[in-house]
Amino acid sequence: MQPDLTLISALIQFSSRVISLKRFDLLSLTTGVFAIPLAVVGVHLQSLGSGFLLGYLEKWGFVNQPVSSEVSIAAIYYPPSVPFGMARDPLVSVMGAPEISEAGYLPINDASAMTVLISMAIAFGLVAMASALWAEYRREPTLYPSAGYISGVLAIAQICFLPGFILSILGITAVLIMRHQRDEQLLRVDEESS
Repeated sequence: MQPDLTLISALIQFSSRVISLKRFDLLSLTTGVFAIPLAVVGVHLQSLGSGFLLGYLEKWGFVNQPVSSEVSIAAIYYPPSVPFGMARDPLVSVMGAPEISEAGYLPINDASAMTVLISMAIAFGLVAMASALWAEYRREPTLYPSAGYISGVLAIAQICFLPGFILSILGITAVLIMRHQRDEQLLRVDEESS
């Protein structure tokens, strides 16, 4: 099966528009909101095992089954020196039966699809946390970065609890340090002005 990259390209275009607006608080919130469902679905599908994920992905339109463009005939050549059942030539199909063919540029099976899903959740979570910290550094309104950072941490904690816990403590520490430095700067300005 080959992936349909329209959803991923739409998310990348949306993120680039948000970045072009220089609103990292919105970027943090949107990527955090996307990270949580990806993590929940990925962890749930991993617990169920493999075998049905590609059927659902094809049903939703995320992957497409490659279409055979020509009718082929079954042909197996067994050289006399090769034991029966160990053909070295590729097996082709008869009227749509399963066939062995070369893998595409981006072949997907259940295990790799779950890995991509969980990797996307981790990436969105990390982007949400990094953009939240950057928005805090730039002194943007704190509502969206706070929700984005918490969403990113929750997505990573859903996949693996310990890194999520550590990242939450690091984020709280970073925000407290930034706000403390900001308060010290305001106190210095007040002392100089009086």
